[in-house]
Amino acid sequence: RGGAKDRWENGRRHFQQSLRQLPSNANSLYLMGMGALELGRPSDAVDYLNRSLLLDPDFRAPYVNLGVAYLRVRLFHKAIEISEACLDRHPASPQCHYHIGVACCQLSLALEAREASGAQ
Repeated sequence: RGGAKDRWENGRRHFQQSLRQLPSNANSLYLMGMGALELGRPSDAVDYLNRSLLLDPDFRAPYVNLGVAYLRVRLFHKAIEISEACLDRHPASPQCHYHIGVACCQLSLALEAREASGAQ
């Protein structure tokens, strides 16, 4: 009985096998993205979750977790963009409102820091 990291690593092998059998499996791509997020590889998560969405644009979970991945790699405009896209398709997605708020806050903090450094 391993920890969460071990379970995601073991699961990843199964998801990869699933993708070898059916490369267009949006669920397996989503789970690969979730595993990447859980294992601290948000850039990999962005790739897998984007691929999952391309295959199934009505699948809400990749939108939500892609917002998380973009926040973790500090692509705040992308986090806002994907969260707004999710809300267009799935209005009952409160996580997306949260992601938009976090991204706007981070952009505001970066702008304030830039202005403060330029003012000195």
